[in-house]
Amino acid sequence: MVGDSSYGAMSIEELVKFFQTGKVVGFPTDTVYGMGCLLSEDCVAKLRELKKGREKPFAVFVPDVDSAKELVEEFPNYINSLIKKHWPGGLTLIFRAKKGLPPGVVSGEGKIGIRIPDFPPLIEAMKRVGSPVINTSANLPGEVPPVSHKDVRVPLELMLKGDSKGGIPSTVVDVSGERPVIIRMGAVKVFEIEAITGKTILLSEGNVLNILYVCSGNTCRSPIAQYHLSYCARDLPLFIRSCGTLGFSGSPATENAIKVMEEIGVNLTAHRSTPISRELIQWADLILPMEPVHREEVLSLGANPYTILPFYEIIDLEKIPDPIGKDIEFYREVRDLIVKGNRWLEKHLRERFNP
Repeated sequence: MVGDSSYGAMSIEELVKFFQTGKVVGFPTDTVYGMGCLLSEDCVAKLRELKKGREKPFAVFVPDVDSAKELVEEFPNYINSLIKKHWPGGLTLIFRAKKGLPPGVVSGEGKIGIRIPDFPPLIEAMKRVGSPVINTSANLPGEVPPVSHKDVRVPLELMLKGDSKGGIPSTVVDVSGERPVIIRMGAVKVFEIEAITGKTILLSEGNVLNILYVCSGNTCRSPIAQYHLSYCARDLPLFIRSCGTLGFSGSPATENAIKVMEEIGVNLTAHRSTPISRELIQWADLILPMEPVHREEVLSLGANPYTILPFYEIIDLEKIPDPIGKDIEFYREVRDLIVKGNRWLEKHLRERFNP
C-alpha cells in the first residue's frame, strides 16, 4: 500500500496507525528513502528479516533532543552547537547507550546511533505515539540505498510516496569520547563538524578524504600542489585532484612546472587540466584555493565555507604567486612555497587519521 507523503493529516494518521500496530513503514527522509517501526525487539527482528539477516545495529530516529537524551548515558557539551544546526538533518550521532534498550540498536561496545530526520510527518508521528523509531535504508544488502518509493524492492505494507531530499546518507559521528570520530562520511562535511565542535576530528578506517586544489589555468600551481601531496602522503586514504577557474580542459602542465617537480622526484607529465565545476566543489571535503579570487569563485559555485582552507593562508601570504610565463627560477620559488604549505597540510591530515 502506498500512501501520500504530503505534510498533511492523512499522512501522519497513516504513520501513527501503522506504527501502533507494529508495522514496518517506508518513508522518504532528508537523506535516503528509509523504513522503520517503533523501538522494540520485535521491530529489530522484522527489520533484520527484511535486510536479510543484517547483524549490525540499527540507528534510531527521535523527534527531539530531549528524546535523544532519554536513550543515552551522556550528552557531551561539545555537540550542542552541532545539533542546533544539523538536527533535524543528515547527522547520526553515536553515544553510550542506557541499559535496557533492545540489543538490535546497541553495539557490542554499548553504543547507540541517533538522528532527528528532517521529515515533519515522521517527527509528528513519533510525538503522537510517544516512541522513537528504529530506522534503516529501504534496500537489500549490497544494493544502493533508494531515494524514492519507486526504487524500493523490499516488501513493505505501507510506503509513503515521495523522494528523499538529498540522496546522500547521513554523516555518522561517534561522540562518545573526547574527540569526534567520523564513522561514515555523508551529508554533513567533516571539517564543518570540526569547526563547529572545536575538536580535531578522527577519521575511522575506510573513510577517504577528497581534496581539491584550485588555481587559474590548472597547469602550474594547483597540479604542483596536487602531485606533490599525492607523493608525500601516498600512504594516507586521500583522493587528491586539482582544477582551474579559467575553463581550460586537457592542457598539460607547463614545461617549467614539469622541470621543477622533476628536480624533487615528482612526475607531472600525466597531468591534464580540468575546469572547475559545481560537481567538483560538491565532491570535495577540503578545497585549497591559491588566491582570494579563486576562493570567491569556489564560493560562487555553492561551496560549503567550512570546506575551504585558503592555501596561501597556510604560509601567511596574500596569495600564491602565479608563475605562468615566468622563468624557471620563479617556478622554483613558487614550488618551494607550495611544498612548505603541503608539509604543514600533510602533518595536520595525519593527525586526523592517526590517533
